[in-house]
Amino acid sequence: MSVGTVVAGIALDMVVGTMLLRQGSDSLFMFWIVAEALVPVFLSIAIYASSTVGLPFLLLGLFKLVFPETIEGVANSKLLSSESPTESSMRTWCRLGGQGFVSAVATLLHHGLTAYVVAALYTGAVVMSRPLVLCMLPLVLQHLLVPLKYTHQFSFIVEVIVVEIFF
Repeated sequence: MSVGTVVAGIALDMVVGTMLLRQGSDSLFMFWIVAEALVPVFLSIAIYASSTVGLPFLLLGLFKLVFPETIEGVANSKLLSSESPTESSMRTWCRLGGQGFVSAVATLLHHGLTAYVVAALYTGAVVMSRPLVLCMLPLVLQHLLVPLKYTHQFSFIVEVIVVEIFF
């Protein structure tokens, strides 16, 4: 169940997300902000649904309404690696492409493990408990306050630091 969710999310990133990026407009940026604001809502629905009814919400929440965030890093690293291997392009790849690739792998692991925990909740392998909720709450809270970075960046930075300290 968790593997299927991640594979479906990557497939949607590659197909629908790429089509979205080709549109390229100001309304797309607004859609991105709305998608980031809906992530904690969708993830909360998925977590507390306690059944497979929450899977579509998990998919849309983890993959930000199919914006290609996960595959973007891989695509950028592949694009940069297609340049001729000079010393300066290798430095550029290590700085930008390598960073994008590592970010994509980290995002994929983060999403995969989240899908695994939610699937474990759905199947009864793990029961909803106070310690589990306390582990998930900071992650949902971080995503809940992400829209602050577009309006009050300093507040966003403070919030991230505070949540990281308590997490």
